[in-house]
Amino acid sequence: MSRLERLREGGILLRVAGVPNYCRAGYRASGISVWDIEDAALYPLGEAIASLPLVSQCSLRPRQPGWPYNLLVVVHGRSRGEVRHQVEEIAKMSNGSLHAHDLVFRAHMGKKTRHWPIQGIL
Repeated sequence: MSRLERLREGGILLRVAGVPNYCRAGYRASGISVWDIEDAALYPLGEAIASLPLVSQCSLRPRQPGWPYNLLVVVHGRSRGEVRHQVEEIAKMSNGSLHAHDLVFRAHMGKKTRHWPIQGIL
């Protein structure tokens, strides 16, 4: 612990974080959902979504031409149905500030990678 503290104080080690293995924990489905939320509601709603237990990532994204979404949320569940249910529960949290959302499932839960099949999301 003292060595870790020295590394942190020296600016070498910025943080230590755990990466859960959702598959081993029984969560067999993983979906990426994108949201078009009114800008005024984006920060409070994003914080509320990020605090949900089955959300592993919640991040702001800039809108682009042809890409109206400004929030990206990764949701895990024991089945695709459970993930869909979680996404619908998130949609209910929006209190009218949600314009659109979409959901794409990860093809398989294997080794952790950053590759998602998002080409067909629009």
